[in-house]
Amino acid sequence: MGLQSQLFRNDHKLEAAAVSDPAHILPGSKGPHVGKIQLALIEIDGASIDQDSSYGPATAAAVRQFKQKRQILNFQGQIDNIVGKKTIAALDAEMLIVEKRRGGGGLLLDFKFTTDPNIVDFLVRFRAGSFKPVLENIDLTGYLSKLNRRLVPIDSRTNVGDPSIINAVISKIDTELKDPTLQQGAILIYGNSAGGRNALELCAALRNKRPIKFVGIADAALFGNLPGMNRPTIVPPIRVATNEPLWTMPFVIDVEIKHNFFQDADNKVGGNPFTNPVWTSDNPNGEIHGKLQGFQINEEIPIPFGQGGRAHDIAGDEGDRRNQVTITNLLRAL
Repeated sequence: MGLQSQLFRNDHKLEAAAVSDPAHILPGSKGPHVGKIQLALIEIDGASIDQDSSYGPATAAAVRQFKQKRQILNFQGQIDNIVGKKTIAALDAEMLIVEKRRGGGGLLLDFKFTTDPNIVDFLVRFRAGSFKPVLENIDLTGYLSKLNRRLVPIDSRTNVGDPSIINAVISKIDTELKDPTLQQGAILIYGNSAGGRNALELCAALRNKRPIKFVGIADAALFGNLPGMNRPTIVPPIRVATNEPLWTMPFVIDVEIKHNFFQDADNKVGGNPFTNPVWTSDNPNGEIHGKLQGFQINEEIPIPFGQGGRAHDIAGDEGDRRNQVTITNLLRAL
């Protein structure tokens, strides 16, 4: 799927930058495509730059600041001032939301709002590892025709056990809804690895405060010290568990739709396998992955033969993809 915002779509240089490393847009570039990037930075981040279609030092600094806020890292794990595939995807996704708020159609829709949207929906993504935009793979075609709603995307970097991450997301939601004329719509939350753990923590923090429509987690970072965990079932003489890890909800949450995807390849049996078996893991962080009681979907992601060393990444990416399909359908149905 190509770029979706009215500002960016069908611009061949921006479309190329979204899919090709050699087509990245560098400082020193000039042309209408640079002017569109400048306008997006002004609209999204309030960048204090001129829209002169010249990629000079001020524009380079604004690009770097945009990437710093969203932790968009290059292949060396650093923030740079180049507009590449991840940066153009993030700019396009957020520009689409700006257009929606202002009444532009986006995605080939040319309507204008007759009234301001009064229902605010939220899509929250927690992600560890490399940056990927919250709207990655989300098809907003059906959602953007709903003139009374607007969507607030919230990207969050993740870290297990850091309450400031959860508090920052709650503060963002509260700020968006401080106008008493606005009504909370759907809150949809997803994340993988440590981000899956943060998704559960956010659901727990919002319990009895704000209703949540959906949470989707992918190979969430769970551990053996969390409450309500089962034990491996061992049938001698085999030292391999015949069951999978299961938690009777280590976090108390109240969510309408709950989906969990995981892989079992990292899980191992420790302790005395016949008298006191416990779950352990080959995961470098000691994460254990498994089922969560009360989730409508608890589905194991199969790992291809010979790919056991990448099991966590494979399950995280595939779980994200499946949750993104669900989110697309839920937004369309609102």
